[in-house]
Amino acid sequence: MKFTVRGEDWFLRHTSRLKKAWGVCHTGLRTITLYSKMRPKKLMEIEAHEFCHAFFQDADETVVKQFGKELSDYLWRRGYRR
Repeated sequence: MKFTVRGEDWFLRHTSRLKKAWGVCHTGLRTITLYSKMRPKKLMEIEAHEFCHAFFQDADETVVKQFGKELSDYLWRRGYRR
């Protein structure tokens, strides 16, 4: 899937081959890779987390982690689902 971050085209891909992470943001390749076997709530959290990495490339990991968790909790409570 193609999407835009700060005016640049990025790509989202899913794989069952990630071994040490739920998701990875490849800023040089402008690609986010997500582990394909997550439950929907966890997928929402990790996708928000990795999007935050793409948008705020210099952000501290602690902030990115908190952002992903809080945004996904908020959206989930509001009824957003995949």
